[in-house]
Parts: sequence; C-alpha cells; structure tokens
Amino acid sequence: MIKVVVGPPCGGKSTYLDEWAAADEVRIDFDTLAVALGSSTPHGSYGDVRETTHAARAASVSAVLAWGADGNAWIVHANPNAFQVEEYEAKGVQFYLLNPGLDECLARAEADERPEDTADLIRNWYDSPPTLPATTETVSVRNKLKGMPMLKQKLHAPLRIKSVSETGEFSGYGSVFNTEDSYGDVVVKGAFTESLQDWAAKGRMPSLLWQHDVSEPIGVYTRMEEDDEGLYVEGRLLVDDDPLAKRAHAHLKAGSLSGMSIGYSLPPEGWSHDKEKDIYVLSKINLWEVSLVTFPANDEARVSQVKSILSHGQTPNIRQVEHCLRDVGFSARQAKAFIADGYSGINLRDEGQDAELIKTISALTQSMRN
Repeated sequence: MIKVVVGPPCGGKSTYLDEWAAADEVRIDFDTLAVALGSSTPHGSYGDVRETTHAARAASVSAVLAWGADGNAWIVHANPNAFQVEEYEAKGVQFYLLNPGLDECLARAEADERPEDTADLIRNWYDSPPTLPATTETVSVRNKLKGMPMLKQKLHAPLRIKSVSETGEFSGYGSVFNTEDSYGDVVVKGAFTESLQDWAAKGRMPSLLWQHDVSEPIGVYTRMEEDDEGLYVEGRLLVDDDPLAKRAHAHLKAGSLSGMSIGYSLPPEGWSHDKEKDIYVLSKINLWEVSLVTFPANDEARVSQVKSILSHGQTPNIRQVEHCLRDVGFSARQAKAFIADGYSGINLRDEGQDAELIKTISALTQSMRN
C-alpha cells in the first residue's frame, strides 16, 4: 500500500516515517532528498539544491503512483491540494495526518532552531489545512510508540524574584522544587537536568516570553541552572528596545506580576503518581520557555490539552483528566470519585452543591464539544 503522511511543518512527519517505515519500503521525503542532493541542513534547502530536490521528488512520486495499489511506499506531503488528494485517492493510498496543534509546532520550530520562515509556514498550514478523505487516520508520533503525547503544558510558580535592576537585569526562580501546586503537581530536583544539558549543547537558553506568547519575547536569559531550591534563572529585559519589555520591567519593580511560569512537555517516563501523598511527581521535564505572567496559566490550556489527545484517538491519562475536572469546578474528592466510578460516584448531597456541580459537568461537556 502507498501511504501519504500529511501535516504542518514541525508536525513530526519525518519522525513518523523513521518509526514506522520498514527498511525495504520506499520513502519520499523532501527534506531527506535535499540532504542526499547536497543540502547542508535537513530543513531549509536553497538554490539549485532546492530546485533539483523538487524535480527529484516529483519524479519519485510519479513513479510510485504508477505502481497503483500494488505499491509499497511512504510519501511525505505537507499540504496536498484538492487535485492531488483526488489523484492519490484514485491510486488507493492511505492518508495519515499528524496534527500536534499550532502552539506545539511553533514551540518545536523554536527549539529545533528551524529557518526563520518556518513559523509563517506553520501558521499558513493551519490557516488553510488540506481537505482529506474520511478514511484518513489521525496519528501521533509519540502516541503510537510510547503512550501519551508530549504536549506543551504550563506550570505556574509564585513570584520568587530575588533582584531587579534599573537596566532590566533580574534573577529569580522559574520553578520551585517540592512545592505542590493547586493541581497536585510537584517538581523534584533533577527534573530539568537533561533539558538544560540539551540547551547548553545548542549554545542557547530557553526563551524569555511574556504570558507564554511565542510571538512576544521580551528579553534573554543569561543563566539558568538547578540549585537546591529550584530552577534558578538570571535574565535581561530589553527595556531600551522593546516597549513590552519596558512594561514588564515596570510590573516587576511594582510587584504586580503574580509569578513566573514554565512552558514544558513531559515524556511518558517524566511523571508518576504518589498514591500515598496523592500528588503527581514531575521528574523529567523538557523545558521550552520561562515566562513572566500576570496570572497563573489559563485553565483552558488543560481542557485544550485533553481535547487534543482525544482528537488523536488516544485516551488522556488520569492526571490530565483530573486536572481538567478541577478546572471546571470539581473538588478534589469529586474529581477522583468521578474518575473512579463515573457520575454515580459523586455524592451530591454530601457536597451540598447539586445545581453548581451540574453546571460544571455541563460546562465540561460543552468545552469538549467546541
């Protein structure tokens, strides 16, 4: 069978082929072809190499499609148009869609140091995604191999700024160890070790953002390390060049910011549930950015994360479902009872919140449908 893998830039298409294409199967991937034809980077070939790669890819796709239903190949095609989809369908191909979400793709582009135009290409894909047949299978690189996906999440820490200078330099803690947040998450020492080593190998630091907005960098981090207290950071706000950074600086000095917040993802082995303490222990964190925030991370982020997992045909883990229930108004006891026994597990009379709880259940259901 011929298989066509569709998705935005940084969606994981090449990685998906690495994991699922057999050694004897043909793989037509523009980036891989570009490297084979002389590109110095797998992303962002230019000039003669790019032109030649386009020609080689077109010829390869034509040759594979000529095999018809007896073909055995993989084709990476980010955004096929209606005519191309029709042509593929006529040959009996199976479509696979990787769609991690706009924010996740943008975060990956930044972390991987993709070419400058990658962010625009990602946004363009989400502005005009392809129309694929109903038989398309939505997949995820990490879902299929390792369980739960590594979606970008946020973790808020109370503001622990140690110093702020008049010229924009500041120091403080982006995360504090062994402190339980309102959702029962606890970060332990060593959680950032591997991620910080990865950043150091790149010669870079995670981004300094305003309110987790990837389009709003407000400065640079100059130091980031773990100590006994937490994730210690030193940074510099670009107060002379960026009006938003100047505004953030004023809020820091005035004490009107509520905290710092990390944008991160968790590998499947990066967390565990301590049943005795009833907390989720985060032991390995892939750090994307550290933001200055006015309020803790938006509750909708939790609901959106669960919706994204469901859209990939997967099942959220207990930690994610419990967080989502807490976000829409369940008490800790109600959330656990609901997960264990469903609606019948909640004793409305004991809670004394019959009408309010019904509202929260309706709100959760509606948010999942939207």
